[in-house]
Amino acid sequence: MTPVAQTDSDFVFAGIPPIVDVGADLAGGQTADPLGPLAALPGTWTGHGFNTIWRPHHPANPQDRFLELNLTTDTLVFSKINGPIPNRGLLMSDINMFGLTYMQQISETSSGAGLHIEPGIWAHVPSTTDPSEPTTVVRMASIPHGTAILAQGTTQFLNGGPPHIPDNNIVPFPIGSPPPGSSDFGAGEQAFPGPSTF
Repeated sequence: MTPVAQTDSDFVFAGIPPIVDVGADLAGGQTADPLGPLAALPGTWTGHGFNTIWRPHHPANPQDRFLELNLTTDTLVFSKINGPIPNRGLLMSDINMFGLTYMQQISETSSGAGLHIEPGIWAHVPSTTDPSEPTTVVRMASIPHGTAILAQGTTQFLNGGPPHIPDNNIVPFPIGSPPPGSSDFGAGEQAFPGPSTF
């Protein structure tokens, strides 16, 4: 099954009354695609990952916590929102944003059991004068155990492909201590004992 989170094909936002969009002027003209740096996202993205979570353990025998490690199968579906998303301003004049809905679904690879589901919206926000901010992107997400996320920031384009992210480890360590090396997993198990599964 392919996860889908999208608006109806005939759904289009409309400002009532229509808004005067100053965002394009502030940004120095409209970009080729109003999604800006989000323009390459529409479609279905799949891949594999790894999840680790130190969670409560019930019954609390031999202890009340549990280290869960999962190889994951991930799917992200992005669908373009038709037309502009009007945003009324008080100190800042009205602007139009453009965005996408998304649905993220993560399952454990070996069993297919669902681990995570997240519907949300990514939006491209034009530059503003009050407050004075450059063009940004924003992620608005909802996770069904009481978590809502609003994250906004600028974008960066990297020439030559994705950045190199060095290998890291998941060995837990006490706050204020230096992170241990990957070879210190045994010591980490002793410092944070408890049941675990993989």
